[in-house]
Parts: sequence; structure tokens; C-alpha cells
Amino acid sequence: MGFWGSLVVVRSQTGLAGLPALEIHVDDQDAEWRGGDWAVGQFGDADLDLSAVAALALQTGAPALAAQIYDSDNAVIRGVIPGHEGWETTLRPASMRSKLEFLGQDYDTLFPMSPDEATAAAVSWARAAGLSPEVHHVARLFRAEDCVFVEELYFSLLEHLGLPNLIVLDPVDDE
Repeated sequence: MGFWGSLVVVRSQTGLAGLPALEIHVDDQDAEWRGGDWAVGQFGDADLDLSAVAALALQTGAPALAAQIYDSDNAVIRGVIPGHEGWETTLRPASMRSKLEFLGQDYDTLFPMSPDEATAAAVSWARAAGLSPEVHHVARLFRAEDCVFVEELYFSLLEHLGLPNLIVLDPVDDE
């Protein structure tokens, strides 16, 4: 069984604890990574919609990004730049399309962005955050299907968007 929950990225020198825009959506933080003035938090069973990510961007005054992870198989990525409309897309699009079709839902209606549009949105997000994205790697990740855990693709996306090297602060307790 894989991970179900959210991986959230915000610019915050103090981390994710105490951000009201986040506290209303999550109970407990499972882990936190830090790189420079960026924080990434893992929250089990949390589902942050686009309005929640927008609230984080507004509160921090910086672009915010979240991945909703489904059983470590699929991920919905949501990004917001303060003062702009947000965007959402998926990692492992063919896998997500298949899953949604099985559930009787239309992928293209729910996620109309093409991989090229997702790349452009993510690269714009990174540049607005003052990062230096590697465009061709970002583009490859929005088309990628091969991975054991979709979280690997997400952390690779963060790396290629230009986030500094992330160091885990609070590892997940497996007890």
C-alpha cells in the first residue's frame, strides 16, 4: 500500500508549522524537508485543492505548490503564483487517465492541460519563485510513466524546477 496525502512546497524560513492557510486543511505533518528558504511538508490524508494552495501563496507572499498523492501511483500537481490564477495537472498522465476512465471520469475534462502547457506553467511558477528551472527535464517529467513511487517524480520535479537541495528534518515514523 502506498502513500495517500499531500506534499506541499512553500517559501518559509520557519517551515510549515503555524501557517493558518495550511492548518485548516491538515491535522498532522508526517515529515518536512528544507532547502534554503523553502520547506516541503508531507501530510497524510490531506487533500489541498487549488484554493488552499492559493491561500498558502497569498499568506507566504511566494509561489506555492502541492501534490495530491494517490496510493503512490498518481499525483495531481497544483501551483499558484500570488496574484495569478492557479494551474493543475498530473504526473503519470497515462496512468491517471486509465484510473479515471475506470472510475467513469474524463481525464481531459478534469485536467485539460497538455504536458507542454503543464511544463510552461511549472516553469513560470519556478521563475516567479526566483528559481532557475531546467525546462527539458521538467517537460520530460510531465510525460514520464515509469516509476515505483510517484513521489520520486515529484521530488525530481522540485529538483528540476530549481529548488535547493532538500534535507529531511522530521523523517516519517514507520512504527
